[in-house]
Parts: sequence; C-alpha cells; structure tokens
Amino acid sequence: SITFLFQNQIYQSIRFNKVASGKTLAGDLKSISNISTDDSNVERLNRWKSAWRMFQEKPFWGYGPGTYQFQYSGYQRAHEMTSISTTTGDMGGIHSEYLRPLIESGVIGLLTFLMLVFTVIKLLL
Repeated sequence: SITFLFQNQIYQSIRFNKVASGKTLAGDLKSISNISTDDSNVERLNRWKSAWRMFQEKPFWGYGPGTYQFQYSGYQRAHEMTSISTTTGDMGGIHSEYLRPLIESGVIGLLTFLMLVFTVIKLLL
C-alpha cells in the first residue's frame, strides 16, 4: 500500500535516475533503477515487453523450450529497442527466471516451475 500511495514519487525518482553503474554497492544499487539512459536496463524492459506480447499470442502452450531468444525479435517495437538490441537471437535471453517458462512453455510451464520452486523451499525448511 505504501508503494501505491507513493507511486508517482517513486516513478519520478526512477525516471530521472541517470546513474549507469557505480564503483560501490550503493552506486550499483542506484544504477539498477536507471530505466531511462542505461542501455542494459532499457534493453531488459524491451525484452520483458516483447515477452508479454509473446505470451498474449500463445498463453497456454508457449513457443517451446529454448526458443525465446530466437523468437522475440519479431515482438520488439522500434521505439523500445536500444543500441544492444538484436534481431538474430545471438545476444542473450530474457533475464527472468519466471518469464522464461511462461513464454517457452505457457501457463502450464510457469505453474510447473513455481510448484518446483515451492516444493524445494518446503523441503529445505
């Protein structure tokens, strides 16, 4: 509820953050929220948005294991791409352990992954 109440202030703080990386842990933590000028962060958002569009097209079964990096280029929008964007599937993946099974195996894959995670946590506790 605190995040909801202060969402505009949080967004403005993130929007105008220009830190690309730091030499300290505090600097690195600040750079994580730079979603306006840090190509790595902006590219991550591009890939997540592409993943969401992919999910909307094939929500139940997905695109198949290991296929995200070869399929997402067609779901990118020109205005969301960065200098490190690719259309050939040769420069990284989705950067999300939750979106990958959702895109590659659909809702069934995500539920299976979450069930596995929760089972392991329960066994360890």
